[in-house]
Amino acid sequence: MSKKSKMSFFESFDHTDKSAWATKRLNDDEFIIRSRGSLSGSCEHCGQEYRIKSATHKYCSKACSRQSMKDKRKARGFSEYSAGKLRFLVFNRDNFCCIYCGRATWNTDNLILHADHIHPASKGGADTIDNLVTSCSECNVAKGADLVYNVEEILAEVQKRNKQIGKLKEKLNDS
Repeated sequence: MSKKSKMSFFESFDHTDKSAWATKRLNDDEFIIRSRGSLSGSCEHCGQEYRIKSATHKYCSKACSRQSMKDKRKARGFSEYSAGKLRFLVFNRDNFCCIYCGRATWNTDNLILHADHIHPASKGGADTIDNLVTSCSECNVAKGADLVYNVEEILAEVQKRNKQIGKLKEKLNDS
């Protein structure tokens, strides 16, 4: 087998030939025109005009892309907190104790805790503090993507605990 056949396309490409790069760019532009209709587009977030760089390019900047993703997550019921802050809030609210079996980090060696969805995310459950509880890994795996039989009890307990930690949520928002 020759050495050339083992090389990838990028390795075999002549990087010194500027006309080859121009031809590739022209082919990309032709593809964009065929798929999108033109080389200019309107940003889906702010409406500003921009030059389309690929067939899937939707935003004028990375900032618009990030803000649009945040807006979409908020509209779907996801938390305003980062994943780490939200997990800490849930663990702290539940006193680092599994809501299902009662085991805690201080009375069980090598206990692994999870932030578990009461209404499973796979079935439309939101990533909010009202839908998350502390669960040990064994209980979380056993529960899977199902609702527990006493979901009303757990939701009532979560609501009670959330009222108690309202001040903690405010402190974390300020930081």
